[in-house]
Amino acid sequence: MQNQFIKNLSESKSFLTEDPSYCVERPILVVDDEIDFHEILFRCYQRTSMKNQIKFFGSAKDVLKYMNGVIENKNPKPCLIISDVNMPIMNGFEMVDSIKKHDQFKIDPMIFMFSCSGLPEDIYVAKKVGANGYFEKSFEIETYVDFFNLL
Repeated sequence: MQNQFIKNLSESKSFLTEDPSYCVERPILVVDDEIDFHEILFRCYQRTSMKNQIKFFGSAKDVLKYMNGVIENKNPKPCLIISDVNMPIMNGFEMVDSIKKHDQFKIDPMIFMFSCSGLPEDIYVAKKVGANGYFEKSFEIETYVDFFNLL
């Protein structure tokens, strides 16, 4: 898992289904300061057959608090974190870097970053800090439905 980095959904099918039990009964975390994106992702998630609990966070700091709870065995370890890049106070890159510094999070959970930018520099930074993938945010609802269906 740790050596692969994907930039589009057509690359992700074999990557995400590598271990069918990977996401079973583990939550999915979504962090984005735009509440509208939470609603979009939740509606897309509902159109899939997935049964995982999905938890929404408005800031990177809130996700770090959750992950500290994982370390303390107070919260279940997520199978996946979906993060916006551009957030106030702490951006998504900083959050991923902070999470991946912990030995128990180096490979797992998978972290995918979403942003309005497809700049090569942003993709490079996402990979450098330990994200598993980087996608441009889409206006096509089916893009997000397809993403969840590949898990």
